[in-house]
Amino acid sequence: MFNKKIIGISLVVAFVLFVLFISIFIESQQNIREETTRLKKYQRESPNPNVQRAITNIDDKSDFVWLLLPSFAFLGLMIGLVVFYIMSEKESKKSKVVKINTKKILDLLSSEERLIINKLLENNGKVRQYEITYIDGLTKLKVHRLLKRLEAKDIIKKEKIGKVNNVLLDKEILEILKE
Repeated sequence: MFNKKIIGISLVVAFVLFVLFISIFIESQQNIREETTRLKKYQRESPNPNVQRAITNIDDKSDFVWLLLPSFAFLGLMIGLVVFYIMSEKESKKSKVVKINTKKILDLLSSEERLIINKLLENNGKVRQYEITYIDGLTKLKVHRLLKRLEAKDIIKKEKIGKVNNVLLDKEILEILKE
């Protein structure tokens, strides 16, 4: 929702600036034509070398391509924002589908396995095995068997550090579940 507001405001600002620079460019081109016409008319009436120099200076100034550069930059910005908006919509739909699928997958786990996964999520995907035994209703033996099951399903990995095991939630699963 917040991204949509920012993109919308950015699009409006880029469009206004685009229109502003185009109008400045058109106005400057009209002013150059009028000045050139006026000086050429004046030159016909009185041939003066200074008038010829002024016409040459105006012809040199008529290269106002630099005024178009900001216009094209804002046009590119508008196109980029529209593409970003479209792509972010697709990405948000994908993430919603992933969240729904993840919830369904977690529903396939037993309630005790979900307790362990929740404990891992609370601790950023890493917890010591003995800390899991502090969860109500779980004994050391039950935790050992549940961890074996989860390890067989490739949901967790165990790292042996001396006499203690670290239980690690799979990185991909952790990223999905954190969202």
